Amino acid sequence: MANDLQIIKLTDCIGPAFYDIWRTLRQQEKDLLLASPITYEQVYELWLNGGRGSLKSSFASLLIAYGLRADKFAHAIALRRWENDLRDSVVSQMKWALDMIGEYNNWRFISRPMEARNERTGQVMLFKGADDPVKLKSLKIPRGYVKYLWMEEANQFRSAEDLRNVEQSVFRGERSNRTLSIYSYNPPKSEREWINKEVRQPMPGRLVHSSTYLQSPPKWLGERFIRRAEALKVVNEAAYRNEYLGEITGNGTEVFKNVKSVVFDAQEIDAMTNIRQGLDWGYSINPLALVRTSYDARRNILRIFGEVVQVGWGNAKLDDSVDVSWKAFTTYADSAEPKSCDEMRGYKWKLINAMKPKGSIRQGIKWLQGLAAIEIDAKLCPYTLNEFLTYNYTVAQDGTVLDDFPDENNHCIDSIRYSQQENIFVLNTGPSPTFVPAGTKQYWN
Repeated sequence: MANDLQIIKLTDCIGPAFYDIWRTLRQQEKDLLLASPITYEQVYELWLNGGRGSLKSSFASLLIAYGLRADKFAHAIALRRWENDLRDSVVSQMKWALDMIGEYNNWRFISRPMEARNERTGQVMLFKGADDPVKLKSLKIPRGYVKYLWMEEANQFRSAEDLRNVEQSVFRGERSNRTLSIYSYNPPKSEREWINKEVRQPMPGRLVHSSTYLQSPPKWLGERFIRRAEALKVVNEAAYRNEYLGEITGNGTEVFKNVKSVVFDAQEIDAMTNIRQGLDWGYSINPLALVRTSYDARRNILRIFGEVVQVGWGNAKLDDSVDVSWKAFTTYADSAEPKSCDEMRGYKWKLINAMKPKGSIRQGIKWLQGLAAIEIDAKLCPYTLNEFLTYNYTVAQDGTVLDDFPDENNHCIDSIRYSQQENIFVLNTGPSPTFVPAGTKQYWN
């Protein structure tokens, strides 16, 4: 094990984008084989995303090939959603990887059933289609355990539940703690696609890695590949960014195009100023949504770094369950429930009934759209991030995109509009009080 990097020369077969993750996973493997104490978060799920030529599939196959060579009791299963896609993808890729590490001659590939066997060790690699889940439940392997489960083009599966079902079938009863699931895929354009939403969910043992063809050695891709990529960049930049850079470019119906997924450190949060909170009531079906924000007027950036989203919480439960720090800042709550507002003030919350003049939803959303950026902490505010990224204009039956904001799946967005009412509106105190757009001017103290 000490000579891992000499056996596989990284620069010969692994793109530079994968050097660090290769070393991380190889060190984890070494610690597990030697039963060394794991003092870091062990990786159980590896999500590899990127555009064409990003070398993610090459990396996955090399990781599996070398892992099988290092652990003679390990086996692997590679899946595509449809069985007829296996031969020209994962099977060919595994042949290449075994050849790169000098192991190809030790493996015999057969077509029916589609698998490969190591004649010296008895190890197997099974290649299966997930179009018949029943077959996966009856998988049998020789001595040892299934160490690697690779799902290529994972975005073609129907849902995250499909992936979980496959995992449960493959790893059911498995006692080893060395298993690794690998998901490789090209991100779909829309944030609403299930796989784009799934990778945003923070999960213990989950590692998400992105790469592009720009990080690959040009000679590995060839001049024609690069010419085609650059030509598409000129003709259709959005398609280029999605197909070659693996970016989630959207389908043209997204309301917010200025959202940034970030993770603030403790020092950044401590330095936040102009902190306001918004509260949208909910209970049985719609969740209660309490969100914390900080507005940087000089940079015109809104930062969102705290949320409480719960179904079935009454006011007393909210007051009793959240950290006392939520009471320290002014909270603007939906004035449609004045009784709830009064009750929370009775619990010593600094709570103000949010103003909801005619047209306030449109004005609030337009103000949010006009920000230089909406930075949302992906770990602290996963529900808020998902709402902003998946909030779309209404689309008519004929496909026309309407200038209309649907009143659904927007509880955190509503809370944030309430929290920023002092920046969105200013009160005209004439004979007939009205609200007018205020830009960044503040009215309330």
